[in-house]
Amino acid sequence: MFPEDGVIVQNGNIDPDTPQDFDLALAAASELKKVMLRSPGGVFVSTVNTAATIMQRQLITFVEEKQNYASTCSIIFLLVISA
Repeated sequence: MFPEDGVIVQNGNIDPDTPQDFDLALAAASELKKVMLRSPGGVFVSTVNTAATIMQRQLITFVEEKQNYASTCSIIFLLVISA
């Protein structure tokens, strides 16, 4: 997870360390308000925990066009836009 052009990028599988890594990325770049989702899948509990942080911080999520996204990106994206 890394800041890229004013955006925090969730790049790769969402694993048990993702929520903590996401919190560390936010702490290092607290002014960022957007999250790009680039994940082929991962751990459901970590996905829900990451989505909760995104909702709590009122971050904007988006995905790139013409990319293949699996369940975890979809879950985060849908949880956040429905909040």
